Amino acid sequence: MIDLKQCIAIIESGTYFSIRFITADVKKGTGGKVLEIQKARIARSFLHSLPNSARTKDAEKMRDPNHAQHFTRNIELPNKQIRKVHPFLITHINHEPVL
Repeated sequence: MIDLKQCIAIIESGTYFSIRFITADVKKGTGGKVLEIQKARIARSFLHSLPNSARTKDAEKMRDPNHAQHFTRNIELPNKQIRKVHPFLITHINHEPVL
């Protein structure tokens, strides 16, 4: 079994991992589905690949996701889709249960 702190360390390491979590959207009143993703990794900002002049213009347009305040992480799927995950709702990472 893995505790939550180790789970977040695996996610933020930047390596690929498998994950199973429960969906939840309080604003829409939906969720409760169990999603399992076989290959995912933390989503990194695309701004690092842009030149400095374009970086400042695009950074002004982007909204701050407040991951620290909301305790969420964005993960990137193999098809480049981004999913928001609440670490409290993760049940398994790399096929090991999370406490």
